[in-house]
Amino acid sequence: MRRALAAAAVCLAVIAAGLGGWRVGVGSETEASQLIQASMVSTTSQPAGKVFYYTGDPGWLYMSVDLGSGNGAVTCQVVGADGQVTTIGSFRLADGFGAWGSPNPGELGQLTGARLISANGTVLATGTFGPA
Repeated sequence: MRRALAAAAVCLAVIAAGLGGWRVGVGSETEASQLIQASMVSTTSQPAGKVFYYTGDPGWLYMSVDLGSGNGAVTCQVVGADGQVTTIGSFRLADGFGAWGSPNPGELGQLTGARLISANGTVLATGTFGPA
């Protein structure tokens, strides 16, 4: 059930991005190139969710996580092309599942990846951005 909810949330994010691109310019290659994604992988090399970053105007970032187990607060960080790590938000996991989104997370510039961090600072999952 959790995986189905995670898949539905990811589909909703992709549809929202697609509609946003359609609104601005139907089928525009420029709009499609403004949506990047990262598949999150846990430290045990297991799939752990997805992150989508829309660089258009207005920009947004959405993360959906399924770690299989775990409760508590986690933090979403992004990694810039220069290696700078920026914390952009936090949310709670329930039985390993959680999701978080933010309209216009700020001027983040070119991003190369995302990280999910536990409350004690441990890296739980990472992902490298590529075209959606």
